[in-house]
Amino acid sequence: MELWRFVMPICQHCHHKWSWMQTFKRLFTIRRAIKCMYCGENQYQSVRSRKVTFFLPLVSSFMIAFIYLFNPS
Repeated sequence: MELWRFVMPICQHCHHKWSWMQTFKRLFTIRRAIKCMYCGENQYQSVRSRKVTFFLPLVSSFMIAFIYLFNPS
């Protein structure tokens, strides 16, 4: 099993596959429910998806801070 394989979400109601841009825009919403653009039904992120979307910005900000603080020049 690949740890960071990114699969485009598919609506659980109409089975329509979302595009990358649609998925990216909806990842940064505060609401837990995300409406499908095609059928209007609410979709919910999986636990794994919520963890990835929480830790990815956290790790990247720590990396930026580490590079900034420990830059030898």
